[in-house]
Amino acid sequence: MQVSRVINASRVRVWEILIDTWLWPVWGPSVAQVESPSRYLTGGLRGRVKTAVGIWLNFEVSEFTVLQSWRWRVAGLPATVHRLRYLDENCCELTFELPLLAFPYALICQQALHRIDRLAREDGHDTQTDFQGVTMNPERRERKPSAIWRSASDYWQVEVGRDKRSEK
Repeated sequence: MQVSRVINASRVRVWEILIDTWLWPVWGPSVAQVESPSRYLTGGLRGRVKTAVGIWLNFEVSEFTVLQSWRWRVAGLPATVHRLRYLDENCCELTFELPLLAFPYALICQQALHRIDRLAREDGHDTQTDFQGVTMNPERRERKPSAIWRSASDYWQVEVGRDKRSEK
């Protein structure tokens, strides 16, 4: 089962939102908090997410292809696949693939798609008060998306060795 949305923003911009664990509580209705040794996802990364109902669950990124997709396991079980498809320079399609038994979670994923779309298209908004009052960790509240995206781009240049923004 899958849910998708075409987003009028570059694939790089949407990807950076997806892999930035500091932003998960902003766009993910089921995620209240994240503990991770790295701010940005990579293959094999392990951490914990606190669900909206207050339960902590371990996660592991089981597959990771830069600017294309990442898959994770939560509490040891296969979970959502996050897939990006390039449409043009300023447009991409974001798809969440779900295990069939998780079909009720599709409604939550639809809400996440809407939030990511909104976040990707807005410049300079303050994530501190966006998305129905969801707030970021107080020490991170001063960060604006432009600074976050710059940080992610810098991360890719250091970690991957080249600027992925030029890839399609």
